[in-house]
Amino acid sequence: MLITQRNAPRWVILITDVVICFIALFVSYLLRFDFNLNLYEFSYFWEISAAVLIIRTISFIIGRTYQGIIRYTESKDIQRIFIILFLGSLSLLIINYIAFKFNFSFNVPRAVVLIDFMVSFFLMVLFRLSIKEMYHQLKKGSTIQQDVVIYGSDGLALIAKKALERDAGTKYKVIAFVDDGIARSGKKIDGVNIVKESELESILIHNQ
Repeated sequence: MLITQRNAPRWVILITDVVICFIALFVSYLLRFDFNLNLYEFSYFWEISAAVLIIRTISFIIGRTYQGIIRYTESKDIQRIFIILFLGSLSLLIINYIAFKFNFSFNVPRAVVLIDFMVSFFLMVLFRLSIKEMYHQLKKGSTIQQDVVIYGSDGLALIAKKALERDAGTKYKVIAFVDDGIARSGKKIDGVNIVKESELESILIHNQ
């Protein structure tokens, strides 16, 4: 199977995030009103959703949440999403306060703002992690792995393992750490066995 290395266009990611936020806002309204929206509340929802989505879109563009490569999502990307969503929700509360002071007919219930923030964050992170996991699973199924043995079982050996897994994708599979030290032999590092050099030949034969 051929797995393409092309990245999704940024506008596709941006639109997907906005759609996710719309879904999150709708779910928030349903939860806030116990799944019992009357006609007035339902019509008012469309007015509110337009304003909310405009704020979300502007904040995503300023925060550049769409720039990262989804299949390589890291903790810093998740932190950026959290901060941008938090600032957007804070903006909604500020707009609520200004509208109240000047008697404008605009109000997003605070409970909706809070629920919307949590649901949006959960769904946006879930979307990215799902794409990342799907990509790695497809990559794993399309690549012939080569077995690798790392000599040593210290911190550098673990760094080497993680570098192989990260930079080379799933091309390499670490099957053992080799260390003749009595204290470490027979234990595991990151789920991989530590073996003596005398046991290496049987390990290699077993994994052929």
